[in-house]
Amino acid sequence: MASKPTVIIIGGSFAGLGVAKSLLTELPSVKVILINPSEKAFFCIAAPRIFADPDSFAPNQYLIDIKDTFQKYQSSRFEFVQGSATTIDPTSKTVSVSDTNVTLHYDILVIASGSTTASAIGKDSAVVLFKSANTEDIQSLIRSGQEEIASAKTFLIIGGGPVGVEFAGELAEAVQGRAGAKVILVTQSDRLLSPLKETASTRARRLLEDKNISVQTQRKVLHVVQDSITKKWTATFDDGDELTVDLCISTTGVLPNNSFIPAEFLSESGWVKVNDAFKVQNGTNQTVDSVYAVGDITTYPDRLASKIREQVPIVTAHIKADIAGSGARPTYAAKGSLMMLVPVGRSGGTGQLFGWAPWSWLVSRIKGKDYFISQAASFLGGS
Repeated sequence: MASKPTVIIIGGSFAGLGVAKSLLTELPSVKVILINPSEKAFFCIAAPRIFADPDSFAPNQYLIDIKDTFQKYQSSRFEFVQGSATTIDPTSKTVSVSDTNVTLHYDILVIASGSTTASAIGKDSAVVLFKSANTEDIQSLIRSGQEEIASAKTFLIIGGGPVGVEFAGELAEAVQGRAGAKVILVTQSDRLLSPLKETASTRARRLLEDKNISVQTQRKVLHVVQDSITKKWTATFDDGDELTVDLCISTTGVLPNNSFIPAEFLSESGWVKVNDAFKVQNGTNQTVDSVYAVGDITTYPDRLASKIREQVPIVTAHIKADIAGSGARPTYAAKGSLMMLVPVGRSGGTGQLFGWAPWSWLVSRIKGKDYFISQAASFLGGS
């Protein structure tokens, strides 16, 4: 390996920025090259409030400048390449990047391209970024979504998971006093927040209904279309019913950002196969030389920021050991218990901590106050 090994990281969100910061802090000899389509990292944890109430936070609170985050490092130690990775060649150890017409060589590669959602790409939904999109101008997309929501009165939110519940609660508070406003949340599950304890689900429904939200369970949306003239949205349900609203927003599912990743690295559902050290595995389940993947893009199913913070030290330790030729090589064991806080507006919420549904006021105080926006830079690799 070169005397100053180069680690290329693809993806500038929670996982990629976390690994970059850890390597630069712990390995003075390494050079990190970070590739990302946007020069801004989006703190999507706060997305439900950012879109429902645009005045709640300033853009510089939730859009973190990547170059500013690493400004203390000289170019010999850190380089930011704005663009999208287009191909990975594990034989030549190279990554090609769009918009730059350059091919970069790595000694170690970390794939941290993350995931996106149907709403982020406008699939059967208005464009609302509950996760980052592979686009250069995230701020324009956010602003456009905020404007659409601000001008609408009737809303259909598809999905009863944490994002759907959080966004519905924020939206209900934001449209209070808006004449003719109506918020409807539908889920095909038999209850909200189905992975959590039933007490958490029951409280979520009660809090939403207290805000005059129509909660409809066991209803599956078959397809959604937007009228090209009126711009209204019509959803068709599995029982044949139709519902027309000003705005339809999906909060369901996650999609892997994998267009540039060799097919042999991917599972049948499109996620990068990794072992318990986050080393990438090929089609015969053999580890790929010098290639890691971390965060949402991997086959580990709990795609939460809290899980990424557990994964980053594992990857960092293995890269350190690879470069030094020795050192600790810890392994990752996904914890079985789910920990989650779900604000339902500013005044309350639900969730699960160590098998216990926390008090509503506690959720409000811990997360509902500002969705951790005051810690955004820390979450995204800053100080």
